[in-house]
Amino acid sequence: MNSKTTVNKPSQNVKKQTILIARHSGESLYFFLTAEEERSLLEAFSCYLRTGKPVMYELHDNGDLLGIVDLRQVAVIARYQSSK
Repeated sequence: MNSKTTVNKPSQNVKKQTILIARHSGESLYFFLTAEEERSLLEAFSCYLRTGKPVMYELHDNGDLLGIVDLRQVAVIARYQSSK
């Protein structure tokens, strides 16, 4: 299985949690999100699982587009803990 990883860089002075989005294809995406951004993503994914909509979700950081997640391809959304 091919695996690809995409990471966005955290903003300064804002407490963020690393969130892993694993796709069915084996690709892993890591995003540094605030609690509010994380909650919004999880709500969208939960809504998608219940209703099939929305299909696409835009991740933003201070108005900047971080990426667009195709929720149909998401296998897992989880907090990532480093083993440091």
